[in-house]
Amino acid sequence: MKTILSIVGLVVIIGLILFYQPEVAETPVQVDSVEEKSSEARSITGFSWENPVIQEDGVTIKSEVYIVTHYSDETSEKERVDTIEGTCNADPNDERGLICFYAGLLNTFRIVEEGNAYLIQQKTSEEASPYNERDPLPVFETKMTIEK
Repeated sequence: MKTILSIVGLVVIIGLILFYQPEVAETPVQVDSVEEKSSEARSITGFSWENPVIQEDGVTIKSEVYIVTHYSDETSEKERVDTIEGTCNADPNDERGLICFYAGLLNTFRIVEEGNAYLIQQKTSEEASPYNERDPLPVFETKMTIEK
């Protein structure tokens, strides 16, 4: 009986993930510290994520993930990070992060400041996959670098 309830619960959760379509919205992300080189130098003031759904055929949902870099001269640059299956939301555990779900797969994106650059990183993991020595835990991979 518990197994049947667990399966029904899992089906309901997957159904909610598949059919929940939040509006595409820019998720603003503040940069902790930015050094101005001169009054005329353009510096990064923040980042935001964009993740429009590009395909929805009733079976598959695909989204493109973009990082938008905002500069002190009030301009911005938008770059595609990846195309993934599923839909995305702001990461509740990381104000600079983005999480994307689809049928048991979780894609996590984050922004990491390292030296003179920001690294845009991605980690893909499967829901409820146990750790073992043959199948180590997934790690973040750098998808792109944005120079300060």
